Amino acid sequence: MSFAEGFKNILELSLPEGEGTLTDVIIDCLRECRRNSQKIERSRIPEGPVRVAIGFICGRGGRWPVVYNKAMKFLKGKNPMDLLTKRELNSLLNNIYGNKGVGYRNAQKKITQFLTALKGLDRK
Repeated sequence: MSFAEGFKNILELSLPEGEGTLTDVIIDCLRECRRNSQKIERSRIPEGPVRVAIGFICGRGGRWPVVYNKAMKFLKGKNPMDLLTKRELNSLLNNIYGNKGVGYRNAQKKITQFLTALKGLDRK
């Protein structure tokens, strides 16, 4: 089998839970990037990827799926930039970790840094 054939076989791998193939996921990601690049060009930070990033920060890079899912559920329908207010950020973290639980302070610091950096880019 050549390298090209092996690579093609990898792209055609089916993902669990009927999510299509690896090729489908790559195509979806490219489409999302294209949509987001248009928003960024208009000087607006797209909320979808920001929510995912916050979920990953809370779930320590996706290693805690339960924590990641809780963060994503909390942020659904909300503007993640609202977390820059101390009250909203504490509400998110209490919802995810419980009052001052494991990972709370680390996530608090990282989310604040991340959103502050984004706010500097976002010229709404």
